[in-house]
Amino acid sequence: MAAAIWCVAAAPKVVEGGPPPKTIIIVEFPSMERLREWYASPEYAEALKHGRTALDRRLIFVEGAVAAT
Repeated sequence: MAAAIWCVAAAPKVVEGGPPPKTIIIVEFPSMERLREWYASPEYAEALKHGRTALDRRLIFVEGAVAAT
C-alpha cells in the first residue's frame, strides 16, 4: 500500500492558538517504518532541496491513530 492523502485544507480555521497555516495536508502511510523509509529516500531528499527555501512547513509523524467509532 502506498501513502494515502486524507485531507487537504486550503483555508483552515483556527479556534485556539495561531497563526493558522495556509494549508494542511494529512498523509497516511501503512507503517511508521514505511514513513521513515520515505523520509530518508533520495526522492524526498531531492524535494527538500527546494522545499527548505520555498516552504514554511511543519512535518509531524503520528503513530497509532485509531478511527473514532
